[in-house]
Amino acid sequence: MLSQLLVFDLTPGEANVGTFPLDVGPFESLGIIEMVDGNQRLAIGQNGVLKELTVTATTVSGINDLSLPETAPTTTNILGAFWQSGYFGNDAPAAMKFFRYGRVVADQQPVQVKRRLIKDDIRKIEIMEFEQMRPDGKISTNRKARRLSYELRFVDADYPQNILELVDISIPVSEK
Repeated sequence: MLSQLLVFDLTPGEANVGTFPLDVGPFESLGIIEMVDGNQRLAIGQNGVLKELTVTATTVSGINDLSLPETAPTTTNILGAFWQSGYFGNDAPAAMKFFRYGRVVADQQPVQVKRRLIKDDIRKIEIMEFEQMRPDGKISTNRKARRLSYELRFVDADYPQNILELVDISIPVSEK
């Protein structure tokens, strides 16, 4: 029964930590397992169970130091939450429509709204800038297009926010 591995660091330069023994407890087998995605993992067999040997950022000389607290890296940037709807107007994609306004019913703070309008060519999407939603939830568009999609950007505060309803009012103008 084996209980130690001899680890050789092959990193070139000053980052090389040399050769050191690694005590992993008694094990029966040692091997490399190839995962479905092609990545290879170093594993040992202990008491009939395969266990992966991993090296994390908190390792010291190849041994994981559990006395160091595991904290997530902090960032000063804010990653805003958003949601994009499907396209309104797909029920009659050949018809040009005059998109009057939309209405959003949210349970918390108001959201910002961006609209994407598709006229004739899907490669030329007209993107309207973000606008703050009015207190009554109405979003005026007043543009002609064949399809319209909404992107809702939520406030940066860390609390849940639900969109209860999103409707769009349009008037058919012409067929192609």
